[in-house]
Amino acid sequence: MVVAALALLGVMDVRAASMVVNVSCGYLYKAGGTAPVDRLDPGTLCVLVADIGGDGFDPPARGWVADDDIVLTVFDGEYPLVSGGTKGFDLASGGTEPGLFSRSLGIDLAQFGGRTAPLPVALRWFPGYRAAGVNVSTDVPLPGTVYGEFRRLVPMYPETGTTGWTLPMRAGVNVTLDPIATAEFGGVDGPAVAAWVISPVIQPSGLVLEMGAGAATKLRFLGGPGMRYRVQRSGDLRQWSTEATVVADGGGLGLWTELSVLAGGRAFYRVVGPLPLP
Repeated sequence: MVVAALALLGVMDVRAASMVVNVSCGYLYKAGGTAPVDRLDPGTLCVLVADIGGDGFDPPARGWVADDDIVLTVFDGEYPLVSGGTKGFDLASGGTEPGLFSRSLGIDLAQFGGRTAPLPVALRWFPGYRAAGVNVSTDVPLPGTVYGEFRRLVPMYPETGTTGWTLPMRAGVNVTLDPIATAEFGGVDGPAVAAWVISPVIQPSGLVLEMGAGAATKLRFLGGPGMRYRVQRSGDLRQWSTEATVVADGGGLGLWTELSVLAGGRAFYRVVGPLPLP
């Protein structure tokens, strides 16, 4: 797969301040399982996500990413740099085999504003969406959308300075990201264990406030079972403060009790999340 991907570089529009990333994940799947019938449609929407803050990849809540994660703009022969590249792409340029992901992507370093620190990245895919029908810059996934994510951190490539799926911010480098490091490319093999996950995008909903005894306010909402959410409060709908982090129970119910009184006598509440796993 890697050799086939590298062959595409001859038609790729490469800018001086850019790098090339060869991504070979093998087969990717929908939420149903890992049988051949569960492999992704070749046109499935994929994005390359960067963890800018280095605090872990945040589950998407109201978009393709959340918190300080971003979707990278990439380019190749199918999405040339002169046309602006793309944020969303399918499994393989011209590929038709279900589930098989193998692409060489150019990344213009100008989008990182001069960053020099290594950048953690992950491949994220959305089985319910086709790359040809989505504008990642303007469209958003519906609540409850299922997504998959691959963010392996084990392989090491000493020659390129790459540790797993962390990119060196250096122009002109050509790095390979795959499930296990390949000796042919100077890699040190790690465990051949798939590191992708399938999760639903579950936004908080059904927010209910109940006035209790004295100044107590009880808040209830529905979210994802076991997922973490922030309860935030404001007196003017402009400045918000986080009052608590609540973990939804096995049925998705989140509960929180507010005992203090906001100065001014009124308060607005909202629930934000889901948050990354601790």
